[in-house]
Amino acid sequence: MVEYYCKFCGSKSSSISSLTSGTCPNHPNGHNKGKHELYEGLEESVYICKYCGSESYSIRSLTHGSCRRNPYVNKGDGHHEPFVGGKRNEYVCKYCGNKSRSLQSLTFGYCPRHPLGRDKGRHAPTILPSHECMTEGNFNKILKLFGL
Repeated sequence: MVEYYCKFCGSKSSSISSLTSGTCPNHPNGHNKGKHELYEGLEESVYICKYCGSESYSIRSLTHGSCRRNPYVNKGDGHHEPFVGGKRNEYVCKYCGNKSRSLQSLTFGYCPRHPLGRDKGRHAPTILPSHECMTEGNFNKILKLFGL
């Protein structure tokens, strides 16, 4: 049986419609001020926060903690959010192409090409793998992600 998870709080459901019909305690708009949103990544053995690189063995435990690098942290609702791209050998910023061997070190730095302006936001990882980290295992994960 397939389980669907909320990317903000880790709640799970057996159908997307039942998941997305409920309110989410960790929604970026505030506690229960928005609906659950579908986590669109694959099931992983380790989940990584896309904002800071923190790791956990379940989406629920990852999203339970607050994240100081989440852009919503000033609103009081900055929780960890899972990175859809999974654990890999190299991470690349989707705005400027900066590369790092860890998500934590990539997201630590400010991005010169961030949409908010030069150095007004942190590097953000792309879910697309760079050619350097495109292994057969990663390629098969991508095919599975797109149902191929």
